[in-house]
Amino acid sequence: MSDVLLQVQDLSKRFRSNYGDLWAVRDVSFDLLRGQRLVITGPSGCGKTTLLNLIGLIMEASSGDVRYQDTSLFEMRDHAQARMRNELFGYVVQSFALLYGETVRANIRVPLVYRKKRLSRREEDELIRKVLTDVGLEVKLNEKVEHLSGGQQQRVAIARALVNSPRVILADEPTGSLDTSMSDDIIQLLLDHTQEDQAMILVTHNLELADHCDVHLEMLDGRIVKRSENNRRRPIL
Repeated sequence: MSDVLLQVQDLSKRFRSNYGDLWAVRDVSFDLLRGQRLVITGPSGCGKTTLLNLIGLIMEASSGDVRYQDTSLFEMRDHAQARMRNELFGYVVQSFALLYGETVRANIRVPLVYRKKRLSRREEDELIRKVLTDVGLEVKLNEKVEHLSGGQQQRVAIARALVNSPRVILADEPTGSLDTSMSDDIIQLLLDHTQEDQAMILVTHNLELADHCDVHLEMLDGRIVKRSENNRRRPIL
């Protein structure tokens, strides 16, 4: 079995305007290995979020490819891409993207509704309770998400991303709206829940987070300008 989980090949995204073409992402290539925590840093507007959206099939690329198990995700039909978005990837974003007015359980259940193999109510509840226990919120199962703190809401978002056991966790500035103490807890939670057969791509402008990941890619003007590997990943204290 290959250690390569995901292949990003010459990925580019061009936006057209009356003022000319803007290349938000240009010729980005890298392999994501099983069990790897990869961080992408760079200044605001350098293309980090666009790159993550291309990889996660949220945005259509201008050129290039993303391959999983040597199969092109871009060549799949719409329904197959939708299944990949729901089951291959687990997305965590800065704004939480929760369903306000709904309970914690209802929010975490969303990916289970769209999975190919449907589960019974009992199986769903078991999965939901397990991921809530993993993120330390098992007592909040039936609470409305708007009654939770910012850190707790982000934990719900992480539980939702993990409930389908995705192979790749995509985290876009997951701590940008949290204070330092909450940020450390959230990053450690994401690192701890990236298992040997999974991987994580973390997008952030926070250079300190690079020390906690295995591979650090630096972006500038849509390109990867530097790659470094961290063989002695530093734990968050």
